[in-house]
Amino acid sequence: MMNLPLKMEKIDNQYGVIVDGEFIGIRYYHVDESIEKKLLKTFIHPQTRKYFHLSLMVINHNDIPPHIDNELQVVINYYLKTANATTLFWKPNQSELTTTKVMNQKDGRLFKKDELECIGSFKAETNDFWMLDVSKIHSVDASENNLRIAYCFQSNDVSYDEIVKNLDKYIL
Repeated sequence: MMNLPLKMEKIDNQYGVIVDGEFIGIRYYHVDESIEKKLLKTFIHPQTRKYFHLSLMVINHNDIPPHIDNELQVVINYYLKTANATTLFWKPNQSELTTTKVMNQKDGRLFKKDELECIGSFKAETNDFWMLDVSKIHSVDASENNLRIAYCFQSNDVSYDEIVKNLDKYIL
């Protein structure tokens, strides 16, 4: 769809582990201001651009466990590489849940799959846009252990429901 350079120079944030000296997990890279402006101008309504921050997400692991994102309500992902991954959404199947707080997160949590029931999924293709309510439990399973890359329009200022209700106010 768009031919943009992929610059993975400055890491804004990362969630994962170090195995044999190699980082495994999700990294969010800083996006140059010129690229950010171009993407926001192309996809997000001018009056609501201030509510979004853009980052480049790179995932180098084939299994991201059930979790809720840290300090985010909604993400609109523009997928560049998908690694044949499926994103799954979950709900609790019991009243008490075991959660784990990730060290560098404030409100993000990990959940155990055996305490959850899958309620939906999608498989993104290259150049797809998907809007996710990342305040809800979700996970990612990939059949290939390749890089997954997406530009992420992230917001903690507006909710998924607000955007769905007023889609033409937010999305071009």
